Amino acid sequence: RTPMRMRGTEGMAARGLLRSTFEGRALVNCPDATCSFHEYLFPPPSKKLPPLILHIKAPDRWGYEDGNRLTRLVGAACVLPLQYIEELIEFGAVYYSEHESKKAKRVLSDVPVKRGSYCRVHVNPKRYLNTYTVDWSSRIVRQIDDLIAIDKPYGVPSQPLVDNLVECSTFQVQQVLALPTIHVTSRIDVATSGLQILAKTSEAAESFNKQVRSRSIRKEYLVCCEKELPLGPVRHLCLARSHKKRKGRDFLLSRYREVFDPTVWAEAVLEILEKTRVENNQDQKVGDCWQYRVRIISGRTHQIRLQLAALSSPVIGDTRYWDLAGVLVDDLGVDEPVTLGPDPERICLQAAELEFEIDGRALVVKAGPPWWVAQEP
Repeated sequence: RTPMRMRGTEGMAARGLLRSTFEGRALVNCPDATCSFHEYLFPPPSKKLPPLILHIKAPDRWGYEDGNRLTRLVGAACVLPLQYIEELIEFGAVYYSEHESKKAKRVLSDVPVKRGSYCRVHVNPKRYLNTYTVDWSSRIVRQIDDLIAIDKPYGVPSQPLVDNLVECSTFQVQQVLALPTIHVTSRIDVATSGLQILAKTSEAAESFNKQVRSRSIRKEYLVCCEKELPLGPVRHLCLARSHKKRKGRDFLLSRYREVFDPTVWAEAVLEILEKTRVENNQDQKVGDCWQYRVRIISGRTHQIRLQLAALSSPVIGDTRYWDLAGVLVDDLGVDEPVTLGPDPERICLQAAELEFEIDGRALVVKAGPPWWVAQEP
């Protein structure tokens, strides 16, 4: 539930969003006093806009029996053009509930509005424009029964975001295949490319996810770093999911120990299988570096990125963890601050190969060449 109150600073531009004549309640959330808003999805704004969220409670006199619909409610509360309101609804950036005490759900049509109902509008949805540079039909690697293996490009989320249903691999594949529903199983980071498994049915998704939970799926990645690393296993400890985490430091790794408290720590293990020296030439997008084939054994969030950074060899392009090269939580003071860099658009990391089972038979799927060595289309 989103409470009807300010959670940020109301800036001048944001205040200009609301109509003074609105008889219900309308509040704006924005991060700073310079927060501004756009009035159309395409063409997109020339610069990244901060989040701006509009909360609206319908007047008590409003009722669907009077023909009132969502677009009219939003238009009565703010100065956004009707066309943009309609675009935001189709984009998955508008939520509605019949009462503000109930959880608002995403709506994709101009639904009737009841008196006292609640609406949330994400005025500046986060954008992923690389979505529109991709031929998504060519990204479908294989369809196996009710599972779909795709080769996700970098710069595109693997699932819908709270303010953006459309600009993600899941939605795009659903449209290409004209599927009534689609289910997310595996997820990879926005900046990471490579294999993602989607499911046409909830049963197929659950069957695949059981293999994920049992760690019976073989996952191999290609990754580039500047520093040469030895072949073999790489072991660290990370905070267990059940452990109460310290905000801002829960991602840091610790040196591996044979004996540890499993209520606090969990193993983070990968294996470097192969390495190849990559020499710079006209066709490549990175400089001289080392390319590794890595197998995930334990499966943790950002595991490859964090473990290689801990080895003082961060993934090329990974601005988020680049400045944490060689940093382990063991070496920091209790209150010593830790700062992450900006999220990258692309990094030299690809989910290259998956092996899993369907109906008792083993299947292997492989991604195409990684972006840093592939030819431009």
